[in-house]
Amino acid sequence: IGWLLGGVVGVATLLFAFGVGWVLQLSLSVMMAYCSNET
Repeated sequence: IGWLLGGVVGVATLLFAFGVGWVLQLSLSVMMAYCSNET
């Protein structure tokens, strides 16, 4: 919905969604690597 408003709100929403997705993917890959090294 944020991007429909356009302007700064739209940009902020895209950056927030991209940042959260990147952090989740990074943390998930790190956890998977840690678990595989443990076993």
